[in-house]
Amino acid sequence: MPSNVAEGYRRKKKRGAYQNHVSIALGSQGELDTQVEICLRNSFMTRDTCQNIMALNDRVGAMLYRLHDSLE
Repeated sequence: MPSNVAEGYRRKKKRGAYQNHVSIALGSQGELDTQVEICLRNSFMTRDTCQNIMALNDRVGAMLYRLHDSLE
């Protein structure tokens, strides 16, 4: 997610590139949700670990949404 935001920031001279890359980062956040769920269902991590990761991911997602909205 941070790499997507950084890439978009570097390309911000192109109209809409930064916002687009922040949108891609939001997609990556959704992918992480899915991967954590897969790990939990396959017993690759404990429920506590899963909940901690998801809580952090939710915080990052909220920041990304605010950033995305501020660019509109």
